[in-house]
Amino acid sequence: MIKNVVSRLGHLFTIVCVLICSPAHAQFGDLLKKLSIEVPAKPAMVAPGGAVATSGASNEARSGGITPSDQWCAQASGALGNMKVDTALITSEFKVKELISLQDEFLLALEQKQLSKTFPNAAFFSASFETKRVRAIYDTFLAFPEPDTLAALIQISRSKDDQDKIDGLMALVYLHLQAPALSITPNRWKELYQQAVKVPHYTSLLFKGRIATYGELGPKDLTNAMASLNQANGLKSEYAEMPRSKREFDYQNYEIQLYSAMRDIQKDPSLPPNLRKPDSPLGDQILQAQTNFEKQFPRMRVGKLSADAQKFNDKAESLGDSIIGKSQEGNQFEGGKASYKSLAAEGGSTYVSVDPVHNARLLKAFGEQATFSDAQKALLKQAQEQRMAAQGLIAQAQQEIGQIMSNAMNAGFVQMTAPLPALKAVNNALIKSCMITSKWEQAMRSKDIPKADPKVAESALGDANSMYK
Repeated sequence: MIKNVVSRLGHLFTIVCVLICSPAHAQFGDLLKKLSIEVPAKPAMVAPGGAVATSGASNEARSGGITPSDQWCAQASGALGNMKVDTALITSEFKVKELISLQDEFLLALEQKQLSKTFPNAAFFSASFETKRVRAIYDTFLAFPEPDTLAALIQISRSKDDQDKIDGLMALVYLHLQAPALSITPNRWKELYQQAVKVPHYTSLLFKGRIATYGELGPKDLTNAMASLNQANGLKSEYAEMPRSKREFDYQNYEIQLYSAMRDIQKDPSLPPNLRKPDSPLGDQILQAQTNFEKQFPRMRVGKLSADAQKFNDKAESLGDSIIGKSQEGNQFEGGKASYKSLAAEGGSTYVSVDPVHNARLLKAFGEQATFSDAQKALLKQAQEQRMAAQGLIAQAQQEIGQIMSNAMNAGFVQMTAPLPALKAVNNALIKSCMITSKWEQAMRSKDIPKADPKVAESALGDANSMYK
């Protein structure tokens, strides 16, 4: 059991605590419950060589249907809830001449993937907040940048509640670092960051530790880096031990950003000898397990489901391009990307390509086209059904990755955490899919184009589920 693992390894380096202490166990348990996955009571099966057994996906997880993606999309598209936002606030943080151009400018900025070790990119820091609300709004903005979600983050950063405020401040820090050309001043990210670090908070301490780890955005100080990362991890435990506390810790915060910095600290030759933990290879073991999982993924059932999702996405974009893009702009379909992207290539990229840039271009052209023939309307409806099928398969893959983690819980945290980067990537792909599908539905409704038929998507999901055992 997990508690026995903890008792045996209790004196290992702090990175172990990040991944195997009981609050982390509870955190993963909360995550699996959100995915409607039962935490196993019996020991999980582990394949020869230590690979996670993948045959344990539940019958319920294989049943098909689009309900899981519908639930996720309701959460993503409704991230703002009843929040009233003032888009006039945007000019106090970013140099955007017109709100209509905001999406294009941020989509271009978000294409940058490897900016530095400290700050690989804004997407790297998704699922690193204390609150579910800021995580949801931040993720929806990254998926499809719009004025309302950006204004919401700015409003939250000026909240009276410390937890909301610092989450909002750090979200803006990441966006300013991702798009420095749009910042109102060159050091705006630093001004916001300095406000955030005044109060102990997981997200700001995490970034403080990363700055001190790599020395790119501030002085390098490995002792200070470890202190900040340890303090961040301690806050999470503190929240878990205070059931009446109003402080929350987002169940999707997998701590990947903290863990990677801890691992790099131990590999840094300048680390003082008194801080080095040569008897703690767990960080390397986890990294190797995650690398092995990524390599196995295309041959696994979830990998095949993801490959099918890619085909549906490509078909939807191809149809949209042939109906709208080619006729309006003369551009050929820009899809056909590789079915899989290396997780390492983007520090946690998506498994299937949901392209917001291409879809934003098509949606703009769609809005400018006054009329559509009946044949075009039928094809647009078909393209939307392809998106829905892809979305359902991505949701299915997400649930089955969670099931793999659940099956591995009793095999130890090395095996249990192997799918974490994959789960984070699939979650991000699902959010993008939700936003794109929602925007197309709104656009088609505005042109009186018939709604997509969910039964078509359900049929495609059923075929894929029965094909891959």
